Amino acid sequence: MGAAARAKAERRAQKAAFEALNLTFWHGGAPGYSPGDEILSPARLGGGSVNVPMVPGYGQHPGREDRVYLTTDRQLARAYGWRGARRPEGTGWLYRVEPVGVPEVDADYASGAHPHLSFQCAVITVIAVEESPVVMTKIDATAAAARYMTWNDGRPMYDPQGYFIPSVETQASGLTRVDARQLWAPWTPYAEVVRDTGRAQGYLEQQYRAGRPRPR
Repeated sequence: MGAAARAKAERRAQKAAFEALNLTFWHGGAPGYSPGDEILSPARLGGGSVNVPMVPGYGQHPGREDRVYLTTDRQLARAYGWRGARRPEGTGWLYRVEPVGVPEVDADYASGAHPHLSFQCAVITVIAVEESPVVMTKIDATAAAARYMTWNDGRPMYDPQGYFIPSVETQASGLTRVDARQLWAPWTPYAEVVRDTGRAQGYLEQQYRAGRPRPR
């Protein structure tokens, strides 16, 4: 068997193995698509739009402009549709979709605990419009994404109840999980936690003045 034939057989095997997983895919994004339409990557659309991984702030891999992201978690896709609905220029919709070809696993999940959660490919096809527009609360949208977020060492950033878990380094510097529960409500977005660094430091200083030992 020649190299071309082997490559073709390998692609067929990959496609069969992927289809055997029997996954259902969702995409939350720009409005206006109908069943049968293709959703292209920003690069194929000529740029001008922002493409991000399924979980904002997660991992080390930026979103690729030559890929469209899709997920097997309906609620997570809804969160991205909701985010789109907050843009003044349009509303976000939720679609049930299929990848064109065999998609790649999102790099943020290639070695993680959720290998069948997030995928990326150049083109996806709309199977059905599920919500137009997506309507959900900020807390629900944050929870849908944040429950998958981890620190670089793989530890979760939120506990099952939605409370923020400081990194190992932050806990070593004095801010504990108990402190985090006092400072932030469940499913507070990570960006808001970062902006609250000054308030957290002030809280710790107050605790130290009240007699709490400082970390060594």
